[in-house]
Amino acid sequence: MIRSFRCQDTQGFFETGKSRRFANIATIAARKLVMLDAADTLDFLRSPPGNRL
Repeated sequence: MIRSFRCQDTQGFFETGKSRRFANIATIAARKLVMLDAADTLDFLRSPPGNRL
């Protein structure tokens, strides 16, 4: 579902899995990006409630 990226660093991290900018949160950021990409609609992201949409 990810259509575009505002941040080039985030796009690079999503495509390669490597980034100096996100080194301390790489595992969590990768998991969240996979969740965003796998979602067909925003309704899929409403669970778990901690996503704060």
